[in-house]
Amino acid sequence: MKLTDRINRHIKISVPTAVWSIFLVTSAFYMRQVLNFLFASIGEPGVGIFLVILFTAAGFYIARLVYARRLRAANIAAICLVLAAGYIYAWNMRILEEKVHLIKYGILGWLAVEDMLKSGFRIKSGILTALAWCLAVVCVDEGIQWFLPWRVGDPRDVLFALIGGGWGILLFISALRGFRYVNEKP
Repeated sequence: MKLTDRINRHIKISVPTAVWSIFLVTSAFYMRQVLNFLFASIGEPGVGIFLVILFTAAGFYIARLVYARRLRAANIAAICLVLAAGYIYAWNMRILEEKVHLIKYGILGWLAVEDMLKSGFRIKSGILTALAWCLAVVCVDEGIQWFLPWRVGDPRDVLFALIGGGWGILLFISALRGFRYVNEKP
């Protein structure tokens, strides 16, 4: 059986992942206007505060997952390290849009790796397939931006998006309790 046949048979993209992927691609058409409106309304510091609120909300969501799953101390430590790395990385970015890429594609990475693992992929192949999904989405997103007069397709955004996708994947993997969630054989 060909690899493409095996992949086509096993990848099951959930509705939330599909909807989020479509949102990321279609947001190329209007996100610049939304950001310009936010900058004009609440200023760059206000938008920065809004992003801090989004990061904090993500932290609370993950804390809720940790509590609900009764995770081991090692999982909790891993989650804290991955979250801290994302916060530090985003904090040191100068351009606000790059911070937004981290959040948007972090969510996509989380959703995609969850889908891959539910589809029966082993951990390593699930991670690689989820990263490939993130890469495909960001390539379509940036490709569209090349043709929009008010946007700029930037190859660096592909890297920022993949870093964000990897961050989301690491958060999800860190939250797994002993990897019992997946069909991994010992």
